[in-house]
Amino acid sequence: MPVHHAIWRIGENPQPLTISKLASEQLLEKMILNDPTILSDQWMIIGHQEYTFDKGRIDLLAIA
Repeated sequence: MPVHHAIWRIGENPQPLTISKLASEQLLEKMILNDPTILSDQWMIIGHQEYTFDKGRIDLLAIA
């Protein structure tokens, strides 16, 4: 059975926020780079689009 969750705008008349999509993954990365607390206030971003030893790539690299 699926579970439905919502994020609500609180106030006198609470309303669920509408579902939306980001235009691109790059936009999400820029948002996180501008404000890493979107993910965690314990993380510090130390790399962006970093290449790995096995010729892969990491979008964002952080330490806690």
